[in-house]
Amino acid sequence: MQLNVWIQTLLFGFLVLVIALHFISASAQFPKEHRKIEFARGFGKTLLFGSISFVVICLVMGFAIAFMRLPWFAVVISAGIALLIAPLALGKFSDRFVDGYSSLYLFSTLAGALTAAMWVAV
Repeated sequence: MQLNVWIQTLLFGFLVLVIALHFISASAQFPKEHRKIEFARGFGKTLLFGSISFVVICLVMGFAIAFMRLPWFAVVISAGIALLIAPLALGKFSDRFVDGYSSLYLFSTLAGALTAAMWVAV
Protein backbone atom coordinates (compact mmCIF):
# COMPACT_ATOMS: atom_id res chain seq x y z
CA MET A 1 0.00 0.00 0.00
CA GLN A 2 1.07 3.54 -0.62
CA LEU A 3 1.89 6.02 2.12
CA ASN A 4 -1.29 8.06 1.61
CA VAL A 5 -3.39 4.92 2.09
CA TRP A 6 -1.66 4.27 5.41
CA ILE A 7 -2.26 7.86 6.51
CA GLN A 8 -5.94 7.67 5.51
CA THR A 9 -6.28 4.35 7.35
CA LEU A 10 -4.75 5.79 10.53
CA LEU A 11 -6.95 8.88 10.34
CA PHE A 12 -10.03 6.72 9.87
CA GLY A 13 -9.06 4.46 12.77
CA PHE A 14 -8.58 7.45 15.07
CA LEU A 15 -11.91 8.89 13.86
CA VAL A 16 -13.76 5.70 14.77
CA LEU A 17 -11.95 5.60 18.12
CA VAL A 18 -12.90 9.20 18.98
CA ILE A 19 -16.52 8.64 17.90
CA ALA A 20 -16.73 5.48 20.01
CA LEU A 21 -15.30 7.38 23.00
CA HIS A 22 -17.90 10.10 22.48
CA PHE A 23 -20.78 7.64 22.30
CA ILE A 24 -19.62 5.77 25.40
CA SER A 25 -19.31 9.00 27.39
CA ALA A 26 -22.67 10.28 26.10
CA SER A 27 -24.38 6.99 26.88
CA ALA A 28 -23.95 7.71 30.60
CA GLN A 29 -26.69 10.36 30.22
CA PHE A 30 -29.35 7.88 29.08
CA PRO A 31 -32.09 7.03 30.07
CA LYS A 32 -33.43 10.43 31.01
CA GLU A 33 -34.02 9.45 34.64
CA HIS A 34 -30.28 8.83 35.12
CA ARG A 35 -29.17 12.04 33.41
CA LYS A 36 -27.13 14.50 35.45
CA ILE A 37 -28.86 17.76 36.39
CA GLU A 38 -26.67 19.89 34.11
CA PHE A 39 -27.66 17.76 31.09
CA ALA A 40 -31.36 17.64 31.92
CA ARG A 41 -32.31 21.07 30.60
CA GLY A 42 -31.06 24.18 28.83
CA PHE A 43 -27.53 24.35 27.53
CA GLY A 44 -26.57 20.87 28.69
CA LYS A 45 -29.41 19.25 26.78
CA THR A 46 -28.49 21.24 23.65
CA LEU A 47 -24.82 20.28 24.05
CA LEU A 48 -25.65 16.61 24.54
CA PHE A 49 -27.94 16.21 21.54
CA GLY A 50 -26.03 18.69 19.37
CA SER A 51 -22.74 16.91 19.87
CA ILE A 52 -24.35 13.53 19.19
CA SER A 53 -25.81 14.88 15.94
CA PHE A 54 -22.47 16.40 14.92
CA VAL A 55 -20.60 13.18 15.64
CA VAL A 56 -23.11 11.12 13.64
CA ILE A 57 -22.55 13.46 10.67
CA CYS A 58 -18.78 13.04 11.10
CA LEU A 59 -19.23 9.27 11.23
CA VAL A 60 -21.24 9.17 7.99
CA MET A 61 -18.79 11.48 6.22
CA GLY A 62 -15.81 9.53 7.54
CA PHE A 63 -17.19 6.22 6.31
CA ALA A 64 -18.04 7.74 2.93
CA ILE A 65 -14.53 9.14 2.53
CA ALA A 66 -12.96 5.89 3.75
CA PHE A 67 -14.92 3.70 1.34
CA MET A 68 -14.02 6.02 -1.55
CA ARG A 69 -10.29 6.08 -0.82
CA LEU A 70 -9.41 2.90 1.07
CA PRO A 71 -9.66 -0.82 0.38
CA TRP A 72 -12.57 -2.41 2.21
CA PHE A 73 -10.34 -4.62 4.38
CA ALA A 74 -8.45 -1.58 5.68
CA VAL A 75 -11.75 0.04 6.68
CA VAL A 76 -12.96 -3.09 8.48
CA ILE A 77 -9.68 -3.78 10.29
CA SER A 78 -9.05 -0.19 11.42
CA ALA A 79 -12.65 0.30 12.60
CA GLY A 80 -12.63 -3.03 14.41
CA ILE A 81 -9.40 -2.30 16.24
CA ALA A 82 -10.65 1.17 17.20
CA LEU A 83 -13.91 -0.23 18.57
CA LEU A 84 -12.04 -2.80 20.64
CA ILE A 85 -9.66 -0.21 22.09
CA ALA A 86 -12.32 2.42 22.93
CA PRO A 87 -13.57 1.04 26.29
CA LEU A 88 -10.00 0.48 27.45
CA ALA A 89 -8.97 3.99 26.43
CA LEU A 90 -11.94 5.62 28.14
CA GLY A 91 -10.99 3.89 31.38
CA LYS A 92 -7.80 5.98 31.46
CA PHE A 93 -9.78 9.23 31.79
CA SER A 94 -11.16 10.44 35.11
CA ASP A 95 -14.85 9.98 35.90
CA ARG A 96 -15.25 13.74 36.30
CA PHE A 97 -14.02 14.28 32.73
CA VAL A 98 -16.09 11.48 31.20
CA ASP A 99 -19.34 12.44 32.93
CA GLY A 100 -19.06 16.19 32.28
CA TYR A 101 -19.17 18.68 29.45
CA SER A 102 -15.46 18.32 28.72
CA SER A 103 -15.63 14.90 27.13
CA LEU A 104 -18.46 15.89 24.79
CA TYR A 105 -16.58 19.02 23.71
CA LEU A 106 -13.26 17.28 23.25
CA PHE A 107 -14.46 14.18 21.44
CA SER A 108 -16.82 16.03 19.09
CA THR A 109 -14.12 18.58 18.25
CA LEU A 110 -11.61 15.82 17.56
CA ALA A 111 -14.17 14.01 15.39
CA GLY A 112 -14.67 17.15 13.32
CA ALA A 113 -10.93 17.73 13.00
CA LEU A 114 -10.25 14.13 11.97
CA THR A 115 -13.06 14.21 9.42
CA ALA A 116 -11.63 17.41 7.95
CA ALA A 117 -8.16 15.85 7.91
CA MET A 118 -9.49 12.81 6.06
CA TRP A 119 -11.18 15.10 3.56
CA VAL A 120 -8.01 17.15 2.95
CA ALA A 121 -5.43 14.32 3.06
CA VAL A 122 -4.45 13.09 -0.37
